[in-house]
Amino acid sequence: MIKMIVNEEQKSIFNGTLATNTTEPLYLQLFNHLKHLIDSGELHPLDQLPPEVELSKQFKVSRITVRKAIAELVDCDLLTRKQGMGTFVNKPKIERT
Repeated sequence: MIKMIVNEEQKSIFNGTLATNTTEPLYLQLFNHLKHLIDSGELHPLDQLPPEVELSKQFKVSRITVRKAIAELVDCDLLTRKQGMGTFVNKPKIERT
């Protein structure tokens, strides 16, 4: 079952500002924040992220910054983008030894 992050408690995990007084790029700060939400279980597999426009407003960054952070998370196989549907948290991969 796919669920959209819509209730106020869940929306609050996306609220915040990123540090502007550091040399770390904003997209990387956002990447680390979203990765932490996924790794800590605050975002569950199949959860849908808010749209890029909404994330850019909530974090007070440009949409390009959000797109770059999400692209990095997709490259790490933590998120999946589905055209016309949104961006979703992937199920964790099971490593076989």
